[in-house]
Amino acid sequence: MNVPEAAEYLRLSPSTIRKMIAADELKSTMLRGQIRILKEDLDALFEAHD
Repeated sequence: MNVPEAAEYLRLSPSTIRKMIAADELKSTMLRGQIRILKEDLDALFEAHD
């Protein structure tokens, strides 16, 4: 999913998602010029902070 979708999924702002990616707190990849994040990585982030 992209940054806005990830932000909605986690109920965070897109800028927070980008900051987490920049701080290496959240895995991501670039695909055709867009940041893409796997749902599994979002779930793992949630579980790590649970």
